[in-house]
Amino acid sequence: MRKELNNPIKSRELGKFLLINIPLFHEEAALPPLGLAYIAALLKGDGYNVDLLDANVLGLDKEAIISHIKQVRPRFIGLSVMYSSFEFARDLTQDIKKLPFRMEIIWGGPHPSICPEESLIEGGADICVMGEGERTILELAALLPDGPEAWNGIAGLSFRSGEEIKYTEPRELITDLDSIPYPAHHILEMERYRTLHTGKKQFCTLITSWGCPGRCIFCSRCIYGQRMRYRSIDNVIGEIELLLDVYQVKEIAILDNAFLEDRARIIELCRRIVEKNLKFNWRLGNGVRVDQVDEELLTIMRDAGCFDLAFGVESGDDEVLRKIGKNITTDHTREAFRVAHKVGLTTIGFFQLGHPFDTIETMEKTIDLAIEIEPTYAQFAISTPLPGTALWNWVKHHGKEISDKRSVKIDIFGGTPYFGTENFTKEDVSRMYRRAYRRFYYRPAYMIK
Repeated sequence: MRKELNNPIKSRELGKFLLINIPLFHEEAALPPLGLAYIAALLKGDGYNVDLLDANVLGLDKEAIISHIKQVRPRFIGLSVMYSSFEFARDLTQDIKKLPFRMEIIWGGPHPSICPEESLIEGGADICVMGEGERTILELAALLPDGPEAWNGIAGLSFRSGEEIKYTEPRELITDLDSIPYPAHHILEMERYRTLHTGKKQFCTLITSWGCPGRCIFCSRCIYGQRMRYRSIDNVIGEIELLLDVYQVKEIAILDNAFLEDRARIIELCRRIVEKNLKFNWRLGNGVRVDQVDEELLTIMRDAGCFDLAFGVESGDDEVLRKIGKNITTDHTREAFRVAHKVGLTTIGFFQLGHPFDTIETMEKTIDLAIEIEPTYAQFAISTPLPGTALWNWVKHHGKEISDKRSVKIDIFGGTPYFGTENFTKEDVSRMYRRAYRRFYYRPAYMIK
């Protein structure tokens, strides 16, 4: 673990960095903002004065955030902005700029990575960090006092320079993940984090690898890319021990986008957990592939503390699965849930309705499959065209009844249809979405269970 430095010269020269996690207000979950916590750890490690305000877990609205900013008077503000939080980030940025002291506002995350011009012009950001921000922010911090002319040599930026918007060359992906310090857990509200199933257990999240080689049309890989990069097993075990010993964490959600991509690595990680007698429950909450599990692997994972798996099922129709780039079959799904239940794991099935290649019939097949495979919980979502995805491009060229992106809040959990096709309307998708939840959860057998 990288030792934090106390460098009063840097702190005095630059003033305070305030990183803000924008509120999402999903009542069932509040996860640690690991991206910002990594950034905070890096800046603190280089001697900068950094605070992290998790407005999401604290339930703060825009006025409360502004009040906090007035109290701490930071010199630089960093916002992590997703597409669903763009409007909030824009309004917050505008209000910050009305305050009677100077601040530069830096946006990072998926939205400024895909839409930097919109983020700078409409959003009001002064600087956008595009892609992985860990190295970019350290280079930027060192040159922030020198102004825009000094930033041209920093890869991975877009920024205002007078009336001009400038873009630097793309940032290369980080290959040595062990060189990044553990997230700055000590400045997070660790006792407040939760998911729907956490209860009162001390809970945290963990990422062991970056990247995803999948080609699903609805996924954006604007931050971590497709190339897999891994933390060493020693590095991961060290963070687990820290969470257990220092923060008394009892449950960890591993949020890798492709956790099971390297089977041998997962087996070794589980072996080390058992060997060190690390007692904690862990789950894979981001959705693993149904074609990467078998009884042997799941048994090894269970014996190391894994108790819950989320699977990305997406559709109950093989042709739809092929066309959306999922590269799995419904038989893969049936087998994955069979062995997960046999081993004794609880399961979550992620399903989407309203894929571009769906029909009313294929959406019904998706609901049928959800009932057949009997996940412990089913989560249905509506196909959501996020900027930078192949789905976004498809909808732009082929979709019908497309919603103006400014009239709706893009949110994959919101149950909002954004487009129709020749085979279904937006109203059809809304109806099937409601039907999916009714059919799955209101069955007498499920309600008794």
